[in-house]
Amino acid sequence: MKIFTVVVTFNGIRWIDKCIKSLQHSSVMSEIIVVDNKSADGTAEYLGQCQGIALIENENNVGFGPANNIGIKYALERDADFVFLLNQDAWVNFDTLENLVNASIQNSEFGIISPVHLNGSGTNLDLKFSDYVSERCCSGFLSDFVLKNDEKHLYPVPFVNAAAWLLPAATIKKIGGFNEAFFMYGEDEDYCSRALYHQFKIGVLKDAVIYHIRDSHFFKKHSYLEMKRIEAAWQKMEVLRLFFIYIQEQPLHKILYNKIVLLLKMILHLRVENAIIRAWALSDFIFHIGTYKKLKDECKTLGAHFLT
Repeated sequence: MKIFTVVVTFNGIRWIDKCIKSLQHSSVMSEIIVVDNKSADGTAEYLGQCQGIALIENENNVGFGPANNIGIKYALERDADFVFLLNQDAWVNFDTLENLVNASIQNSEFGIISPVHLNGSGTNLDLKFSDYVSERCCSGFLSDFVLKNDEKHLYPVPFVNAAAWLLPAATIKKIGGFNEAFFMYGEDEDYCSRALYHQFKIGVLKDAVIYHIRDSHFFKKHSYLEMKRIEAAWQKMEVLRLFFIYIQEQPLHKILYNKIVLLLKMILHLRVENAIIRAWALSDFIFHIGTYKKLKDECKTLGAHFLT
């Protein structure tokens, strides 16, 4: 059985040592692939000195999803049975990967299995992850913890973020990789939507844990202009999220109508700066709508999309 782990890095020197070492000390060994998105903080140089990893250095920052696709493709070309995706700012327990693989083997209907996400100190659930396992989204998960019910181990969810995913090769060959219309954020929602559309289940395994520290200073490190670029990219992602829905999808005219109404309201309230950013995001989406329609139609078919 061949297991590969894909870690995408971008200026991750603060975390990457702990991430890689946790994988190297796992009870089940995986071949570690690190795809670096042109880091400028010494991450690639550090990784170049690490033993036992395959380092792929991109010439520029291609984004989270596309970089993962490079690693996934590398793994499939080497006959991977499972691909584990792990964020650069996260690390695993000794038995995390082993428990995930065993659960996948025993529950082949699950196309994506995630461990439980704790915060970096292990004192609480990761804040965003706690939303994914709320009673509304994941029936029984929190109640079983409180009531110490050990009968159930794998809990179906409609979505869990891609900070740590175990993907069987069968899932990847039928669904493909991440939708490269998304640069960063939103690509995991699209992938989960595609998985559900193709009749795969998504699950959280309570017997497996990762620690996710997150970058709480992310928005403090950027200049005003950089923040506006990030905001523009975020607004474009929000439009893409609404469009790339495969179950109970919204008509395109409704998406555009709602976005235009919101834009006009901002103009009327003299929120000119925000209106300009949203107008750019919407116009860019409209300009590429033909490409996006084609991608969406392709994603409704089975195949290793975005990996060829």
